[in-house]
Amino acid sequence: MLGLKLQALRALKAEVVTLQTQARAWEAAPAPAPQASAPWVLPPYDAEARRALLEGEFATAEALTQMERIMVPGATPSFVELDTRTGKVQVQVDFKEKEALFAYLEALNRQEVPGSDAPARWQLLQARPAAGAQSLGVAVIVSHWTN
Repeated sequence: MLGLKLQALRALKAEVVTLQTQARAWEAAPAPAPQASAPWVLPPYDAEARRALLEGEFATAEALTQMERIMVPGATPSFVELDTRTGKVQVQVDFKEKEALFAYLEALNRQEVPGSDAPARWQLLQARPAAGAQSLGVAVIVSHWTN
């Protein structure tokens, strides 16, 4: 019994020495160089958003602001269609996993809408999962806005 305990103690001591050696090596390693941030690029739906802002028939700025202030890793809005006559906003969201899509939709609906006690504005209209490991799924979410 004592032999097993001594053997376990020696194994633990060897592991501690190994971890200490690794820690010293990591401390001595140079810090990674800071990565330059990517330049800001206009979103793919910029032209449609600008057109709708010029027409100004509904709360376009509020809808776009609400949508753009949400950032969920793995879910990216890639196209926006604004129907200024009806106040309908339709957004295409590219997503890696369905959990990211649902987190994006939930985050949108958690935001407060000034002057409104209305229920969640954004709804999932359709979703198509990724076809392969390297591709993205595509979903369409929709919201209705009025002035």
